[in-house]
Amino acid sequence: MASGAPGLYFEAYLQDEAPVDFQRIRDYENRIHEEPWIDGWTPTNTDSAFTDDVYFSDENDFVQKAPGGFTTQERYLMRWTGTLSVTDSGEYGFRTKSDDGSMLYINGEAIVDNDGDHGCSEMDGFVSLTAGESKYRLSTFLDRYFR
Repeated sequence: MASGAPGLYFEAYLQDEAPVDFQRIRDYENRIHEEPWIDGWTPTNTDSAFTDDVYFSDENDFVQKAPGGFTTQERYLMRWTGTLSVTDSGEYGFRTKSDDGSMLYINGEAIVDNDGDHGCSEMDGFVSLTAGESKYRLSTFLDRYFR
């Protein structure tokens, strides 16, 4: 996404179409910022103007609001990328809540590590930011069917 552009760039991948057995985001962390993320794997859905909050209260909310027309029976991997602008330098807190894993990166550094195959859990992270723009990337996946 271009610097200063509103919204987030969204990519979704269906795990059943993956050329790898995806169990944790950190297994592919060395490629997390590359395009394509995993060789031979094309996003199933993309949205270059996703401007809603990256929050879904449950699987039904996700199916209704996420770009791409998901169903609750799919295993997926998603990335949101964009630019975060802060007006004041200081320490900022971030939180992910996910079932299964999620990883939040700011300027290429893992800030929130909520990775792994687990039930719904929350994890916090903090980072010092200087005033201006920072690169933002949130990755999340669901390895099992919704229950």
